[in-house]
Amino acid sequence: MDTTKTGLLKKRYYIKGKDRSFYFTYREAQCLSYLAKGNSSKQIGKILELSPRTVQSYLDKIKNKFNCNTRSELIQKAIEYNFLTIESPI
Repeated sequence: MDTTKTGLLKKRYYIKGKDRSFYFTYREAQCLSYLAKGNSSKQIGKILELSPRTVQSYLDKIKNKFNCNTRSELIQKAIEYNFLTIESPI
């Protein structure tokens, strides 16, 4: 395996919120980013060369960390904690 890719996969993201803090793996961050862009688990899987079930597993882990039940709630919380930003279409 390419050492550069291995290094990226081991990278962790830290988010400090007002009431709690979160750690995300690089893959979890990738899946969340692609989800926010409107991709399905199947589409994310194709992009990242993962099975849709693996993508769903990553998203479920993130939902548990944010204490969310739905994908839309997950994206909303990620924006609230400044993990994702909203880009203006203009």
